[in-house]
Amino acid sequence: MDGDPFDATSERPLLSHRYRIGALLGCGGMAEVYRAYDLRLERPVAIKRFTGTSNALDRRRFDDEARLLAGLSHPGLVVVYDAGQFRDSRYLVMRLVDGPTLHAALDRERLTVDRMAALAGRLLPTLAYVHARGIVHRDIKPSNILIGLDGEPYLADFGLARLIGGDSITRSGEIVGTAAYLAPEQVRGQPATPASDVYSLGLVLLQCLTGRQEYQGSQAEAALARLTRDPEIPDGLPGPVALLLADMTHKDPARRPSAVECAERFARLDAVELATIPLPQPRRRPMGAVLIGAVLAAGGAFALALWPVEPTAETTAPPPASTSTTSPPTTTTSTSTTTTPATVVVQPQDPTDQVPPSQVPPGQAKNNDHGPPPGKGKHH
Repeated sequence: MDGDPFDATSERPLLSHRYRIGALLGCGGMAEVYRAYDLRLERPVAIKRFTGTSNALDRRRFDDEARLLAGLSHPGLVVVYDAGQFRDSRYLVMRLVDGPTLHAALDRERLTVDRMAALAGRLLPTLAYVHARGIVHRDIKPSNILIGLDGEPYLADFGLARLIGGDSITRSGEIVGTAAYLAPEQVRGQPATPASDVYSLGLVLLQCLTGRQEYQGSQAEAALARLTRDPEIPDGLPGPVALLLADMTHKDPARRPSAVECAERFARLDAVELATIPLPQPRRRPMGAVLIGAVLAAGGAFALALWPVEPTAETTAPPPASTSTTSPPTTTTSTSTTTTPATVVVQPQDPTDQVPPSQVPPGQAKNNDHGPPPGKGKHH
C-alpha cells in the first residue's frame, strides 16, 4: 500500500506526484490546511484537505466550493490552482497567504478609523466582484479574512457560499453562517442575499474599531440580539463614517447600500482627515439586550442545538485554505416564513482565537506575529 502524503509520522510520498506536503497550518471540523510545495511549478502552495467528504452532502459542498473558486479571479480572493482526491478525502490546492486572520490581528490591537476605512476600501470591491457573479458568501467574519504579509486583506472560505437563486446544498430551510455575524433576515429564517453579506461586513468593521463583537453572549443570544436592537455606532466618528456603518447594518436589507455603493462611499472619505481621528471609545452597554435574547430563547421562540465542541486553540481564517477556514458552519434552521420562529443551530465560537500562520481555519493554528497590521498594506 502506498504511503500517506499527509502522515507526518512516516516518509511522505508526493501527493498526485507533484505536491510535497509540509506543516499542518490549521484544522477544524471540516478540513485541514497544510503548507505544501508544488514541485512542478516550483512555488509554495496551501492544500486544504476536506476530512468529511464521505457522504453525498459533503462531496457536493466540496465540488461546489471547487467550482466557485475556480471560476473567480480577483486580487482580493484566494486563487485555487488545482483540486483532487486522495483515498476517501478531497483536497484543494490554493495560493498560500502567509499572515494572520483579521480575527487574530484584532486580538493584538484595534484599528484606527483611517485603517478601518482602508481595510473596507480593499474588501468591498472584492465583495462587489463576488456579488456581481451571483454569489453570496454567507459567512463573512474576521476569521474568514486573511491578512497577507503585505497587509492586503483576502476574503476566504467559500465553503458556505451559494449562487443567488441557485439550489441550496443544505437541508430544507437551513441557513448557514456564524451566529455573531448573521444578518437579521437570516436569523428570521429568510434566505441570505448580497445585502446579508454587507450587514456581516458592517459588523466586522465595527469590531475593528471597538475590538469586540457587537453581539455577544451565548450563540442563541448573539443571534437573537440583533432582532431587539441595532448595532451601536461608537461615539466620535466622523458623520459620513457613522452614517455608512449604520446603513450597512440597517435591519431592513432593502435599506442597505450595495457593496459597490459602500466602496464608492468609503473612497470619497478624506483619508487625511480620518488619520486625525482618535480611537473611538466603546459605549458601556446594559445587560438588557442580552437578557432579552435569553428570555426569548428560554420562552421557546428559538430552539438551540449546538455542534459538538472541539477543544482546539482557534485562530481564524477567513477564509478558505491557504486562506481558508475549516470550521464547521453555523446553521440556522427555520421554516420559509418570517413569522415562524427559527431553530438556531450554531457552532460555539472559540474565545481564544490565536494568530494563525496563513489561511488557517478557526481551529488550531500556531502563533504568527509576522506581517503588518491590516490597513497598512500597499495601495493598488
